[in-house]
Amino acid sequence: MGDGEWFRGYFRALEGMLISVRQSSERLSLIHAVPELSRDKLKRLAQEFNTGFKPPVGDEFDRGFFSAWADFLKFLQEAKKR
Repeated sequence: MGDGEWFRGYFRALEGMLISVRQSSERLSLIHAVPELSRDKLKRLAQEFNTGFKPPVGDEFDRGFFSAWADFLKFLQEAKKR
């Protein structure tokens, strides 16, 4: 996780999520659909993001980017348990 490109990808994904939330007019983005998704759908999406960054697909930036989304979706799964 100390790789600079991996961190840059992770950070850019978080930045994109934040920008999307702030621009509430962009209703087609995934970030706006996430609160409505069931725990099962969140789990499936997290698995898809996890497979998206496994070698040989993508570089370190891509793996960091998809890791951020997978982590975010896992967090939401846990939050929906409560």
